[in-house]
Amino acid sequence: MAQDLGIGVAVGLASAFLAVRIVGLFRWRLTLAPRYQTLYAFSVALSLYGVAKLLGGNGFISVYIAGILMAGLAPRQAETFSRFSRDASEILKLSTFVIFGSLLLFGQLFAGGVRWLLLAAFVIFLARTLALLPSLADTRLEWPERFFVAWFGPRESHALPTRCWC
Repeated sequence: MAQDLGIGVAVGLASAFLAVRIVGLFRWRLTLAPRYQTLYAFSVALSLYGVAKLLGGNGFISVYIAGILMAGLAPRQAETFSRFSRDASEILKLSTFVIFGSLLLFGQLFAGGVRWLLLAAFVIFLARTLALLPSLADTRLEWPERFFVAWFGPRESHALPTRCWC
């Protein structure tokens, strides 16, 4: 475990400094367009994961440490990558729903009997909503709006003046 963590942290720290230096070189010698900055950050993350795994470390810790350090050392690039990551996460979520939805066959939906259907209905309609309602207690939303947001799930919104993730 120490090797896993140690190598992951070391690769993350060293690579973050190197990646920020390379971006600095591009900024002074070449004009690196914002759309390429996002791809650069994404490729750095993938490369760090691979290097950490090859050296026997934890790739996730390496990428996490490097992301924190790069955001502190290069805040403009962090803002650009944040927009990219929101778009990419929506695409990946949609892909996940399509893949898992295509694996579900209608005949198998009823194979577990009524108990499975009741469990699925409970999870979809009640459990998630009840779990998220307490997080909306400090908002200015009315109760019908709170139930709506809790059922559909929280989303970050810059348009709302409250601290709500709606």
